[in-house]
Amino acid sequence: MLDPWQSAGPRKETGALRSAVAAGQQGSPTLFDSAASSGSDDGRRRRDDGRRAAVHNTFAPYKARFLECIEQMPEDTELTSETVTGLIGEPYASSKNALGGLMASAARAGLVERIGHVQSAKPSRHGAWVILWRRVA
Repeated sequence: MLDPWQSAGPRKETGALRSAVAAGQQGSPTLFDSAASSGSDDGRRRRDDGRRAAVHNTFAPYKARFLECIEQMPEDTELTSETVTGLIGEPYASSKNALGGLMASAARAGLVERIGHVQSAKPSRHGAWVILWRRVA
C-alpha cells in the first residue's frame, strides 16, 4: 500500500512550470522570484498610485471632514481609521479604499504617526489587523 505522505517519485513538470523555469534561466523575472529582486520600488509606486486615485475619487467634503476630525482630536490620542469613521460615518461604498490613503495623507501632513497594529473592532473585518496611529501636534 502506498503511504500518502511519502513521495511517489519525481514530479513531472507542467508546460507552465517548464516555461517559468526556462524564463528564470534566461534572466527574466518569474513568479518565483523574490519581491526584492523583481522591483519592490515598483510595488510601492503602484500602491501609492492606487492610494492617490482612491483619495482623488473620494467626495471632497468627506475628505475635509475626515482630516478635520483628526485635527480636532487631542494630542497623543490613539486612533485607527475605524475611530474616525465611527465619529463621522463611512464614506460611500466606492470610497472605502480611500481610508488608508486618507490616513497616509494625515501622516504626511504631520497630524498622526504610525505606532503599531491592533485588531479591528468591526465584526465585518473578522479581527483583521489595522494600523494604530497617534495624534501628534
